[in-house]
Amino acid sequence: MGRKTFVSYMFKMGIDSELIRAISNHKSVSSFARYNKIDDEQKASAMTIAFRKVS
Repeated sequence: MGRKTFVSYMFKMGIDSELIRAISNHKSVSSFARYNKIDDEQKASAMTIAFRKVS
């Protein structure tokens, strides 16, 4: 549970996924992928940032 929480918080902070994977010591991308659950709030935030840069 601690590892999943750590990974989730790091994603929400915007840390690069490769860096998180290295810190959490996941050997394969497939085993790491199950920790990467992107919620609707993160999607909305990313879209807002992207559209600010475009306009």
